[in-house]
Amino acid sequence: MSGESKRLTELEAKQIALRFLFAKYFRSKIEFNDTELRAHGDAQLYHFRGRMVMRSHSWWAPFTAGKKANLFTFKIRVDAHRGTVIDYELT
Repeated sequence: MSGESKRLTELEAKQIALRFLFAKYFRSKIEFNDTELRAHGDAQLYHFRGRMVMRSHSWWAPFTAGKKANLFTFKIRVDAHRGTVIDYELT
């Protein structure tokens, strides 16, 4: 390989992050709040932060859990050149 590889746009990286999160948390509502492009050594990573509401698979959930029970914040990092998810965290 010669030369520098093409860097993904923010939108392309966000789509990769969405596909990754939807694969793990099917039918969740995902909203991005913050985006940064940072250099980490030789790599450039997109850092996304946001909120996610997971859909319950139980019909009892609305009666037994609070309204905020399925609300989470997340952080996810995507490599800007390779287009891979480096890591993610739910809180």
